[in-house]
Amino acid sequence: KECSDGRESQSKKDDEQEYISILKKSPEVGDVFSLIKSQSAKWNDIATELKVDDNTRTSVRQDTQLGKDGKLDQILQTWNEAQTSDVTWEKIIEVLKSMKLNKTAGEVKQFLKEPNIIKKYNKAPDFKP
Repeated sequence: KECSDGRESQSKKDDEQEYISILKKSPEVGDVFSLIKSQSAKWNDIATELKVDDNTRTSVRQDTQLGKDGKLDQILQTWNEAQTSDVTWEKIIEVLKSMKLNKTAGEVKQFLKEPNIIKKYNKAPDFKP
């Protein structure tokens, strides 16, 4: 029984290390959007926390063709393409927590612990500005 517990404990450590490793990866915008879409009404606050520049935020705000989901998607695209701040999963979780969106942050964490997501992002390089 001890042997089994030891292996299980090692497996949990390995899973945790993989999760920590993924936090440093650049997320795909589609993955982030699908996870935080429920918060799209807060797109401007999210943009501020992600340090998206004022001109972009103003442009997105004035675009009457975009609904709140479109505005959030545009902000995430801009953030991802700019590569000027920390474009990582860790940053997304940090932003959600700073905005007191802990439930959504928890959903992101759960997503990152799914085996197919671990496999997908483990192959990606770490973010480097």
